[in-house]
Amino acid sequence: MQVSKPRLMRTALVAASVYVLVAATYIWLSDTVLLGRAAAWPPSLLRLSLLKGTLYVLVTGAALFLLVWRFSLRVAAAAREASARAAAAVLASEERYRALAESATDFILIFDRELHLTYLNGAAAAALGAPAHTFTGKTVEELFPPEAARRQRHTLQRVLERGEAEVHEEQVPFPQGTLWLSTSLVPMRDQNTGAVTGVLGVSRDISAFKRQEAVREATFAISQAAAAASSLGGLLPQIHRAIGALLPAENFYIALYDEDRGLLSFPYFVDEVDAPPPPRPPGRGLTEYVLRTRRSLLASPEVFAQLVAAGEVELLGAPSVDWLGVPLIVRDRPIGALVVQSYREGVRFDEAARELLEFVSSQVAMAIERARAEEALRESEERFRVLVETTPVGVLIIVGDAIVYANPGA
Repeated sequence: MQVSKPRLMRTALVAASVYVLVAATYIWLSDTVLLGRAAAWPPSLLRLSLLKGTLYVLVTGAALFLLVWRFSLRVAAAAREASARAAAAVLASEERYRALAESATDFILIFDRELHLTYLNGAAAAALGAPAHTFTGKTVEELFPPEAARRQRHTLQRVLERGEAEVHEEQVPFPQGTLWLSTSLVPMRDQNTGAVTGVLGVSRDISAFKRQEAVREATFAISQAAAAASSLGGLLPQIHRAIGALLPAENFYIALYDEDRGLLSFPYFVDEVDAPPPPRPPGRGLTEYVLRTRRSLLASPEVFAQLVAAGEVELLGAPSVDWLGVPLIVRDRPIGALVVQSYREGVRFDEAARELLEFVSSQVAMAIERARAEEALRESEERFRVLVETTPVGVLIIVGDAIVYANPGA
């Protein structure tokens, strides 16, 4: 706190005045009362003694005023310098923390007690899709969609009421997509009263880790399904459930290509708009494009229009908002395609979704090929059994000295 010069002068003047008053009273008492009673002083000598004492008091009082004034100035200057150093240190500390916050890749946000945003760093602003200053003062309802805002408000209010830190993981929608965040919420307190004044939130994007975890679980589920399924019809719904754990798969189908017969069939087809198509020769659909190029395809309306204009594909079925397909390849031979699609703007696919499907596609292809091979083996065994059972020629199977099989003709 800075002290003005007039105030310092008043302080010095009061100190000198008190000194003059006390000293003058002492001299008057000593000269008039004590000395006057001790000896009979002539009046002129008494007046001269009082004048001398008064002059002494005034001179020393003035000296005291100057001394106190100069000392006060030095004290004030030292206080100002110390205050300036402290302010500079606080400012430097704030700048260091601000630089640290702004350079962090984690999302850092601060909310006050009314849950208005008072600060967010550059990483959080980038995720929200606008400069940081445009979000200052906004509520959680103005930052996130209704359902996400409701969860955020409930969690922040709990931290404010309990005054305890929390750590949790959740999916949070942002303009550029939904992210998995691991968030630490810490109550901020007033240094003097200890009252909770707001909440500091630090969120880390763990989407990549969650994707890897989901892929591992989906891959394991597909391998388990392949081992347990007794037929292709029993396997494909389980593949659908495993893919649905990775991304929105309300509209999902698996197409299989029979190269010997030249037919494309759809043994598993779940769609909210189109009915399952019958087997057909390969045409110019998006499924055939994936099989032909042996590459995955994420077809937005713009990409689809470009492919149509280039003569690569034509529209089959209802138009979708996003169409995502990956080839199923076994021993460098495409056996089919795995496809998800969306008819709503609220459900869109991105490159991360394509990478997920590409990763699990090899496991899906091997599981399907295994199921088809087992079905083919069972069918072959059944045809052989029927042939042997109905032939009039006797058929025996002998292992060692024992007959292990004999048909009716034997």
